[in-house]
Amino acid sequence: AKYTPTAGYQLRGVYKVDDWRPYARYGTMGAKYESSVAANSTANDTKFDLTQMALGAVNVLKVEGGQFFWGFAYETWSLKESKLDYKKERVNFPVHLGLEYQATDWMTLRASARQNVLIGYVKEGSGDSQTKENDTVVNAGAGFKMGKWNLDTVLAGLSGSTATGKLNTTDLFATASMTYNF
Repeated sequence: AKYTPTAGYQLRGVYKVDDWRPYARYGTMGAKYESSVAANSTANDTKFDLTQMALGAVNVLKVEGGQFFWGFAYETWSLKESKLDYKKERVNFPVHLGLEYQATDWMTLRASARQNVLIGYVKEGSGDSQTKENDTVVNAGAGFKMGKWNLDTVLAGLSGSTATGKLNTTDLFATASMTYNF
């Protein structure tokens, strides 16, 4: 099977109003699918289009040694395929909060939680909407400064749809990025 990406774009904007950061995000992308198994497959030359939109606000409060933030958003996600007449939509209204703390001059600790509230459903095809199940996401991470280098890490397995709920050496710093500042 071969997926060929189609043109996509993403527009983002944020504005600072006192301690609030209202934001908007809109993006679209797509892909064309070609089967390597059967040249005359009905799935050949299918084109998928994904559209995402979010409107939200975050409140950032300075605390001793760091910052505390909380916010909310209205998010939509839509996947369409015209040849097979497939459509999947998702709507969320998540509330999130987090904390970033400068533990030392070389280490920053972070933690956050996100939970969908009030509005939240997934609709696939022409079927009825399905209320979302527990979609709580908990994140924890650390950033390390080493001269002009920054190493940011995230713990995995805490929560979410693929969560194990266990922390062990397999999950420790499962995702990391390194940055060099010129």
